[in-house]
Amino acid sequence: MNTTEVKFWDRVNKAGPVVKPELGPCWLWTGATGTDTRYGYLWMNSKHKLAHRVAWFLETGEWPNPCALHKCDNTLCVRFSHLFEGTQKENVDDREAKGRGVHPAGENNGRAKLTRKKVQQVRLLSSQGNTQRHIGTLLDVAHSTVGRIIRGEIWGTL
Repeated sequence: MNTTEVKFWDRVNKAGPVVKPELGPCWLWTGATGTDTRYGYLWMNSKHKLAHRVAWFLETGEWPNPCALHKCDNTLCVRFSHLFEGTQKENVDDREAKGRGVHPAGENNGRAKLTRKKVQQVRLLSSQGNTQRHIGTLLDVAHSTVGRIIRGEIWGTL
């Protein structure tokens, strides 16, 4: 085994959980994980590589093109038989179908221009009989956005 393989396998626990009985136990990555993801990482050739992609490479001699997806839905699993190759779209569709997508709402959405407080003001002013245009002018919000808030098309969970 080369140095990368030794380094890789030293960070794998083959006694992982059985998420799907038909697949057998997951082999869990015990090395570094990303701070913003639940995936394992390994330094390889001076680059960060996803651990499950490295597992694919070690098994086949080629990098998954473009993605390696998990049959077991365990992001720390690096067992080759639990992986399959797919496109970016298949990866996103698989994630969404399994309910693992992250869709921040309200102020937690990085594109949000409104705050919870401002939305509450829109609703209060509307309940007091103010027009959408007047509310928009008062709060510096497009009147069309005011209308969408009032109809519950946006910020409906507030």
